[in-house]
Amino acid sequence: MMLRDNGSSYADGAEAWLLDLFARATDLSSTSTELVEAAQEWAHRYHTDPARANVVRAMNVSSDAAVLEIGAGCGAVTRYLGETARLVDAVEPAVARARVARARTRDLDNVEVFVGTADDLPAERAYDLVVVTGVLEYVGGGTDDRQPYIDFLDAAARRLKPTGALVLAIENKLGVKYLAGAPEDHTGRHYDSVESYPGGTIARTFSRQELESLFVEVGLQPRTLVAFPDFKLCRTVFDVAQVDATCRRLAVQVPRFPSFDWYAPRARGVDEGLLWGSLFSAGLGADTGNSLVVVGTPPGAEDPWPSDTVMTYFSVGRRAPYLMAATVSSGDDGVTIRRRPLREGEDAGTSHRFVATDEPYHDLPTFLEEVGAGDDDRLRSLVAGWVALVDEARDEPVRLDLVPQNLLVDGERLVVVDQEWVSDGATWDQVVHRGLLRLALELADTTPPARWSGVADDVAGLVRHVSAGLDLDADWLEDAMDAEAAVLEEIAVVPYGNATDDARAWWRAALERELSTPLQDRRMGDGGGRQGDTQWRVESLTAELAWMTTQRDAVTTRMNELDEWIVGASERATEAARRETELRSALEVAADRIEGSTRQVVAEREHGGALAAELAARNGELEQLRGVLDEIEGSRAWRLVARYRTVKERVAGAGRPRRPAGNHDEVVR
Repeated sequence: MMLRDNGSSYADGAEAWLLDLFARATDLSSTSTELVEAAQEWAHRYHTDPARANVVRAMNVSSDAAVLEIGAGCGAVTRYLGETARLVDAVEPAVARARVARARTRDLDNVEVFVGTADDLPAERAYDLVVVTGVLEYVGGGTDDRQPYIDFLDAAARRLKPTGALVLAIENKLGVKYLAGAPEDHTGRHYDSVESYPGGTIARTFSRQELESLFVEVGLQPRTLVAFPDFKLCRTVFDVAQVDATCRRLAVQVPRFPSFDWYAPRARGVDEGLLWGSLFSAGLGADTGNSLVVVGTPPGAEDPWPSDTVMTYFSVGRRAPYLMAATVSSGDDGVTIRRRPLREGEDAGTSHRFVATDEPYHDLPTFLEEVGAGDDDRLRSLVAGWVALVDEARDEPVRLDLVPQNLLVDGERLVVVDQEWVSDGATWDQVVHRGLLRLALELADTTPPARWSGVADDVAGLVRHVSAGLDLDADWLEDAMDAEAAVLEEIAVVPYGNATDDARAWWRAALERELSTPLQDRRMGDGGGRQGDTQWRVESLTAELAWMTTQRDAVTTRMNELDEWIVGASERATEAARRETELRSALEVAADRIEGSTRQVVAEREHGGALAAELAARNGELEQLRGVLDEIEGSRAWRLVARYRTVKERVAGAGRPRRPAGNHDEVVR
């Protein structure tokens, strides 16, 4: 619905593709696998990945709420809100993007998408919740003047009910990924936001204090949460103060580092994970989270972030039946982690069945942390303890998640956590093989290469090292990769840009590439850091290639624009020269004409003076003759005809008729 066409042409180039996809799709839901698997490039994934809505999914959105979304984009968050709330009004200034958002929500009668801005809506306090994700940074066109941002937030606040809340998500200008050297998401320049955009920018982000002061300016009480890797494809949202008070280890264990670089690869430098741990320990976590989620409420209104919630985190990169949300809550009985599928109550019809769990939080280091900080004796001891746990469970249904990544270490005791799946058709030997393979891949990303100096140069060597001493078949690693490829085929989404009809073969080849990777090449920094899994590694390389392609295309486009400008400028210069010649010729003609006219005027003026003098002389003579005539006519000698005739002849010779008798005062002219 058109409120006002303000001429906005903002676009990322995916709009036409998305419109066609949404028109044909059978599953438009916010967790749709169909949509994300169709993605061919980053912009496609950004608008179709289920993780796009996680930053709002972490909030408590009432089923009876009336929601206003400002800046709907292509409808990824709009879709989730429409599935959750009673009513959703979404405004989007760009016509093409609003059309896509409408297509994404075409089957939801409670959603209306408007072309316009918040200012085009009635200034009524009609909404329980106003949602703004990735919009505030653009409203000022990059200016450092506070007023445009205050005006925007004020327009949003004036649409809230007295009991409502404003939820705003934006990148943090001082986010740890930027401090660690990641290029700024909007400009692609390293340290750009940290230095407050010295070269200018079209989109400006803010620090926590700056954002909170804007909220206070418009009469809202701010509460700031942090999000990792950022609000775009969010994995976790948490309250730093609550995490610090109740479950400090989760602040470092749950985020995956280094954070994904969406648009450009970063240079090697400080390890982001270790840097985040230092900042969090120093009390700077709330100021350096990668993205900030500010919840603003009028005085006395209820906060949509539940008071007992410490953290919410999600599985990412999975197909719909395997998407999970975990809520960490603090209560009288301590801290509890509650895991649930995003599609609760739905029969997935898969070989891996989700098991909802409620388990206590354990303030313990992970298996990986212990191995990374220890020596080979510690590694052998912990691996043996894990294999013993698997052996003890062989009479139970197979749990594919009973692997080292899901173990905590309490001295010599191993504590099992995060058991999401029961797998039909799998074997406990497969669990051991899978655990060893995944352990080597994780250690390659979470420990310095120097930790394995002399024992392994690549991931395959690390696999052999961590499995040394175990009674395994000669072909166990090949079998492990085959089995893991089958698991990934069922659970994981193939990274965008790698469309294939044989996902299992694709994952198998990806694992082979992983094992052949030198340990040094797995590192993003010098001192540690974590990236976690095969899918991330492939997506990182894919994103790097996409960024390079984007840069090449941008340079090519700019060169074409400059060529067009130069051609146009040359044509304009030629036309200007031609016009100048014409004007000079016209001026010369006009000058000659003016000069001739001047000479004529001068000549005529001189001739006019001579005529005037002659006329004056003749008039004097005429007056004399008239005097003589008057004397003759009045004399008695009138009879003297001869003389009279002589006088008349002289008068006639002067060219003047005789004055009529009786009117001597009139001069005939």
